[in-house]
Amino acid sequence: MSFKLLTLKGGLVTGGLLICYLLLIELFQYFSNTQITESYQIFVLGLGIYYSLAEFKKNNQGLLSFKKALQLGMGASCIGGLFLGIYSWVYVKYFNPKVLEILLKNMQEILIKQNSDKANIDRTMLLLKEMVTPEFLIFSGILSCCIAGIFISITLGLFLKKNISDLSPHRN
Repeated sequence: MSFKLLTLKGGLVTGGLLICYLLLIELFQYFSNTQITESYQIFVLGLGIYYSLAEFKKNNQGLLSFKKALQLGMGASCIGGLFLGIYSWVYVKYFNPKVLEILLKNMQEILIKQNSDKANIDRTMLLLKEMVTPEFLIFSGILSCCIAGIFISITLGLFLKKNISDLSPHRN
């Protein structure tokens, strides 16, 4: 299987896992704790990237360079992020527009916990209300998955890499 096809397959699996995860969150009404939600979302993204790297190794006699791991992981996370963003956009635009209100409420609570003054909170919330739109979710889905994907790909690449030189006996 070609590298591009493996990247696409990994991205589709990653996107599918992220969407299934968000559907489960919605099913169990667990969207209120965003910190836990984001942590598990990163874990699910890691599973998708791991799947991509494992598939690559399976198709290449167990070999995986760090460079290929980084490329494959980034490709899978960006494609997965695109699917996550599109799913979020459709979900918020057509099925549950109140999600944006929940996000804004959570952001306001964070500002209050930081002991910001009321004028600063009001200015920030006004700006956030303009920014946080269904379209913003596409951008944030891609960006968040790509940023997390960099770190996950580096970590997994370091642990899973296996070059031809690793298989040959070392010579002095």
